[in-house]
Amino acid sequence: MKVAKLYHPAWERCGSAAKKFHARNIHQVLGPHLNEPVEAVICWTPDGEASGGTGQALRVAQDKDRFASLQRRAPFIFNLQRPLETLPQYIRELK
Repeated sequence: MKVAKLYHPAWERCGSAAKKFHARNIHQVLGPHLNEPVEAVICWTPDGEASGGTGQALRVAQDKDRFASLQRRAPFIFNLQRPLETLPQYIRELK
């Protein structure tokens, strides 16, 4: 829960169940022990941004300092709401 609190813009307004869901989203990106991050996040958000429940996972994935501390590169984010933007960008990064 401590890590989830760091990434949520309105943690104090969340109820107990919502906090648990947001904490779960942290593990989706960083792994069960918060030290095995994913290489890519594939998602869809209505606005193509880090919004809604998925936004919590995306905010973690966008934190380059956290991944640097794990000696890993931040995962690439494929937001299927904007495939023409995200897929070519990923291909460029592979080169």
